[in-house]
Amino acid sequence: PETQASILRVLQERLVYRLGGREPHAARIRVVAATNRDLTPMLEDGRFRGDLYHRIATWVVELPPLRQRRLDIPNLAAFFLAREAERHGRRVGGLTRGAVDALVAFDWPGNIRQLEHEMARAVLFLEDGEVLDTARLHPAVLAGGTLKRTGSLDDARAAVERDEIVAALHAHRGDVAAAAARLGIS
Repeated sequence: PETQASILRVLQERLVYRLGGREPHAARIRVVAATNRDLTPMLEDGRFRGDLYHRIATWVVELPPLRQRRLDIPNLAAFFLAREAERHGRRVGGLTRGAVDALVAFDWPGNIRQLEHEMARAVLFLEDGEVLDTARLHPAVLAGGTLKRTGSLDDARAAVERDEIVAALHAHRGDVAAAAARLGIS
């Protein structure tokens, strides 16, 4: 609470005191803040100041977890793999379809950082010019996939829609109207 009050004061007055200083100095400030917590309950029970929230939350971007953005996984994995290979002075031939399928099927509880670390780990086991296949993936990634391949595009589409609806309902704390408005559905 004390830190929040100090931050709010600086944002409102645009003056800062240097450490050990006695004179205020004008400050041009732009705040970019990120959190993995839902601030709504924190606002309601007073753990986060409402006036500070409204001062800094002028533009809010919600980024869903990687497990809700499975289409991003192949590109992110290829990017991280290439970056790590370059860092280690290796050439890699990309990823096999099986490796991509395994990565997409995994739920990534550690989110994008876990995917990044998995690609960094995999590069250590690849020879120059080798393609990343399932044999080089961590056993937890291979064993932990929960995405079911039904073979039917309609079933896959329905599963994605269901996941998006559940995520929207969760984001709007069960408010069906707000979730539907966010998704653009009735």
